[in-house]
Amino acid sequence: MTDTGLAQGSYSATITLTHDLLETGTTSTTIPVSLQVTTPRLVASTPAAVSVQFETNIVARVSFVLTNEGSSSVAVNALAATGAFTGSEASFVGITPPVTINGGASLTVNTDFTLGSRTRGVYTGSITVTTNTVSDPTITVAYSVTVVAPVYVGPADISRSLAVGTTSPVTVQATVSNTGTATLTVNAVVGAVSWVSLTSSASLSIAAGGTGSFTLSFNPTDVTMGDYNTILTISHNDPPVTGGTDQVSLALQMQQGVVSLTTSSASSSVYFGSGTTTSTFTVGNTGTGTLSVSNIASSAGFAVCSPTSFTIASGGTARTVTITWTKTSLQGSNPTTITLPVTVLPLPAPFLQFLL
Repeated sequence: MTDTGLAQGSYSATITLTHDLLETGTTSTTIPVSLQVTTPRLVASTPAAVSVQFETNIVARVSFVLTNEGSSSVAVNALAATGAFTGSEASFVGITPPVTINGGASLTVNTDFTLGSRTRGVYTGSITVTTNTVSDPTITVAYSVTVVAPVYVGPADISRSLAVGTTSPVTVQATVSNTGTATLTVNAVVGAVSWVSLTSSASLSIAAGGTGSFTLSFNPTDVTMGDYNTILTISHNDPPVTGGTDQVSLALQMQQGVVSLTTSSASSSVYFGSGTTTSTFTVGNTGTGTLSVSNIASSAGFAVCSPTSFTIASGGTARTVTITWTKTSLQGSNPTTITLPVTVLPLPAPFLQFLL
């Protein structure tokens, strides 16, 4: 039997034979016949969505399977990509059309898409398969390629203020976040200075959506008053292309109180036997840290200072110190001048003059 363009399906007919065999009692014989017409049927599987990491992968492979569910062979005459990837950006690995797929057989189509300069994002399109079948002359297969990449969010600049004389190191954290869709790799290097060091690992691998921290130690031992600065350099694999670097400022301010006096000396006069008198001087702080005055004392019992201890913040209100002079046991026929040192950093040397 010959297929003359019949559609797919089942066909039946009879064949009648006319003859002269009288012994059968008839002059004709009928023979039933049937015909099953099948056409090739090519079916494509749905390719899985592909996710690749920027810079780690230079191509993204999308795979699908063409299956011939018919009984006769099918020719795949052409393959072409449209959408986000076209032309030479799409390579059909190991396939050079035309390709024949026998009945019941299948063909795996691996398509490599060249990413080029594409960074994070979703890229879609379709692959068109052209065949020689009447029922399925073209088959369209959709693809989706997601390019993932990390997103670096660096720490803010870090500064600390410490008092001169502090010997205990201060630990600080430089926290890095990854708000991207792939693993972020970071490496840190701190400037070559004596007062700060990196005490944690210098390398971190941070998952998408995660955070990580570098631990730094600020060591103020033997560091004098002043401002100190250096840089924490962090390199990372966040696009564009070659990744990048971030510079985080590290600053240390060493603070110290500095005595400021409103007078260079304090003196008073009292007549022998007349009781007491007072004078004052003022202590201020022109330094960058808190000034602590722990003990104001005289070297002689006839002069008493009040208050004897206090603190003044940097730029704070100055304090007035009162000296009370008392004539108790000194006597003589001539005026006498006694120098009275006061012990509080470079406080002035007050004196008392007795008039006899």
